[in-house]
Amino acid sequence: MISFGVVFGLLAAFCQSLAYLATRHFVAARNGGSRQLLVLSHILMGVVSLALLPWIWPADLPSWQLYAEPLFSVSVFYLLGQMALLVALRHAEPSRISPMLAFKIVLLAGMTVILTGAAISPLQWLAIVLCLVGVVTLNYTGGTNHPRAAVAVGLACLLYSFSDWNIVRLVGIASVHPDWRTFTWATLTSYILCGLIAAIFLPWYGSRKPKDWIDAGPFAGTWLAAMLFLFACFGIEGVVYGNILQSTRGIISVLLGAILAAVGMLHLEKAAGHGVFFRRMVAAILMLGAVVLYGWEKERLSHAQSTTVNNPVTVRFESHLKNG
Repeated sequence: MISFGVVFGLLAAFCQSLAYLATRHFVAARNGGSRQLLVLSHILMGVVSLALLPWIWPADLPSWQLYAEPLFSVSVFYLLGQMALLVALRHAEPSRISPMLAFKIVLLAGMTVILTGAAISPLQWLAIVLCLVGVVTLNYTGGTNHPRAAVAVGLACLLYSFSDWNIVRLVGIASVHPDWRTFTWATLTSYILCGLIAAIFLPWYGSRKPKDWIDAGPFAGTWLAAMLFLFACFGIEGVVYGNILQSTRGIISVLLGAILAAVGMLHLEKAAGHGVFFRRMVAAILMLGAVVLYGWEKERLSHAQSTTVNNPVTVRFESHLKNG
């Protein structure tokens, strides 16, 4: 039986794929403007989050001093990662950028070894190698990526990994028994903080044109929806399995890109031959298989080490810190 966490993870992947297309639309229409999109969209998301927050406030929140640091880390690392991702999308199509974000699994494995000293099993290292092969294969389908795109994607993966790590910490601190209110609260408070940070840059990247704010709306709406689903997925399934589910955005983006190119929306996605499309799909599936293998092995090891712990959320969080 498919759990709500799995459904939320798949919905997050779909909404993120739509958000990447919305980014491409905004940037292509202005021959640039990724920083303006970052500022305008996050102010919009912050306003919506602030309006929704009083309706879902959890009853058992601890003192703010306990969750202030992970909340700040989630928001700041995310914003820096988002800026890097927007740079990448200026130089490459969403169908090529989105699957490469699965490289986060490699970085999360590295963070596990460095920050916790936990060992990586042979099957997990095999998954890491497969993921790297998938990244290289995707990078060389239909021509190489622009160097700035490759560097920006790598930086985005690193920063997103730090943000993901702290999402689990934030949810775990916010409630002993997290539920949908806790997940939603964590998302909304994070994006209120993001909106406040974005507002600082209004004098440089803001706009007095209503059209600019309207054009930023599709990205803001799809991205906030994706994050609501993603925070819930991380809270229910854990950050590693959540990233496994999130990695399906690679295949979704490839399929959406092919559809858009076929109907002539070339400002969003360049047309590609059948051979290029096939190789992209193989690369995306290879990367998805890699993260599934890593996640399956991680869950197996975590289950073996967590049989004495009763709280399921604590199990996921503590086993994540031990096993990546």
